[in-house]
Amino acid sequence: VRLAQAHYGHLGRLLWEFLWFPWLSQRRRLAMVRVENLDALLGAASSIYALEGLPAAKAFMDGAPASLQARPAYWMAMGGLDATGGELAAAEQAYQKALEAADQAGPGNGGDRLMALGALAETQMRQGKIEEATATAALLEKAAPRNPLVKQLRAQVAAAAGNLDEARTLLDGGLEATGGN
Repeated sequence: VRLAQAHYGHLGRLLWEFLWFPWLSQRRRLAMVRVENLDALLGAASSIYALEGLPAAKAFMDGAPASLQARPAYWMAMGGLDATGGELAAAEQAYQKALEAADQAGPGNGGDRLMALGALAETQMRQGKIEEATATAALLEKAAPRNPLVKQLRAQVAAAAGNLDEARTLLDGGLEATGGN
């Protein structure tokens, strides 16, 4: 009997919290929710972005535990949110932090480092920071010289800089690497 009472008491409290939660202030909801899983955090942030906009999604992400904020994927997601919301300067800063986190994590995070460099170069290019984008793309080429996606990004940066012959050469080299025509 006690077990059933405890079970129904817990169920009643859960139902009450479920019904009351939408009526709480955003600050109070964020204080109640603590997400420890990065994929769940990103899913929740995407939902919040769709329903309440970029500031609410960023506020939710800012409440993530420090263990998640130390991961490159967290900062890549923050950069993605910022870029989607049109805040390219904030996205650039987030991608810089992703790069720093990948470098701090050591040699096993080469993929994270490449992703951060690529996103950083593209964001810099979208802001018209062509010199910075060129330097970032050079770091990317040094890390993955034969990667056709790296050649494509370098070609985009070269085209943005007005170096169309270099861009064409890079694109032709990228097609050859993939067996395309």
